[in-house]
Parts: sequence; C-alpha cells; structure tokens
Amino acid sequence: MKIYRSFLIVILMITSTLVTAQTKAEMLAQIERQTKTIDSLKAITANQENIIESRDRSIKFLNEDITKLGVEKEELNAKIRQKNGELITLRNNNKLGTAVKVTMNNTRATWTVPAGKHWIVNQVMADYITDLHRDSLGNMVGKEVHVFLKSVNNVILTDATKNQLGPQLYSSSSPNHTIQFPLLLTENTTFTIVIFKGSYNALEPYDGNVVCTYFEKEN
Repeated sequence: MKIYRSFLIVILMITSTLVTAQTKAEMLAQIERQTKTIDSLKAITANQENIIESRDRSIKFLNEDITKLGVEKEELNAKIRQKNGELITLRNNNKLGTAVKVTMNNTRATWTVPAGKHWIVNQVMADYITDLHRDSLGNMVGKEVHVFLKSVNNVILTDATKNQLGPQLYSSSSPNHTIQFPLLLTENTTFTIVIFKGSYNALEPYDGNVVCTYFEKEN
C-alpha cells in the first residue's frame, strides 16, 4: 500500500512538472506573440502619425495656396476693373462729337475750349516747305515749317528768343519730334500756337496758315 502511494506521488509530481513546463512554454509563446502584435501596432501607429502629419502639411499648403489664389484673384479683378474703366473712357472719347476744322496763323493763334465741353485734337497740318527757290547750283531749296504750342493757360512754353521750344505740334523735317495725337484739351483751356520756318537754330516767324481738326464734345 505504501509503495502504491509513493508511486502515485511520483506520478503526480512528474505530471505537475510536465504541466508546469507546458504552461510556461505556452505563456512564453503567448508573450512573444503579444510582443509581435504590440510591435506591429506601434508600427501601424507610427505610420498613422506620419500619414496624419503628411495630411496636415498638405492641408496647410493647400490653405496657403487658396489664400495666395484669393490675393491673385483680387489683383486680377482690380486690373479688370481698371481696364473696364479705361475701355469706358475710350468708348466715351470715341463717341462722335462735332467735327471742326479751323485755320490758324500767327495772328489768329489763340483759342479757348468752351465751358462744359472738351476738345480732342486729331491733327495739325501745315506746309511741307516754304520760300522754295533754286540755289546757285540750280537745286530746289527751301525752309521747313514747324508749329509749336506757345502757351497753355498763360504759361509760356515756347519762346524762340530765349531758345525755349515747347511741345511741337507739327514739323515738316522732324515729324518724329512732334507730340502724339489725339490731344485732349479740357474745358476752359486757353492755348496759343506759334509757327516758324527754317532750321531749329535759325527759326523765324512764318506768315502761312495751319489747319487744325478736332472734335468738340460735351463733358
């Protein structure tokens, strides 16, 4: 009986040891699996953080681009409004008014734009050459003609005695030196022209006529 009990106790101890050993191995295996799972979750979390950071960066850049586009859009709208205003002004200026042609000379040289109106001067025309004659060699020679603004609202612009030459309205020898037309003259503007013949270093009054064409329009 005692032998049987002793044998039973030994069997139980062996069984307990085997069970304990098996349980420990399983626990270690489970810990290893959990560790791998935790590492995997950490990697997923880190990846998610990178994704979120990248998303936030993209959103930031997108917001900056939207703000920049908004500024550029407003600048373009401002330019469009400016161009529309210029277009309206040009259209108004191009509306037909009363076409006028006047003959000017050095004794009939001062004009005043009426109140409530404005003039758009289109051109000034004069002789191409004057005092035409043959020189000693038989060549035809003459003197060129120049038309200058002498004054605007009593402000002297041209005074040949002081070698002061203002805006040039016409030149038969140097058309590239004249001002650009059309010329806008506002209401109540008083202006005077002066006409010369000869070269720039030897100008003298010219008694011929000048033709000026302009449109007179309501303001």
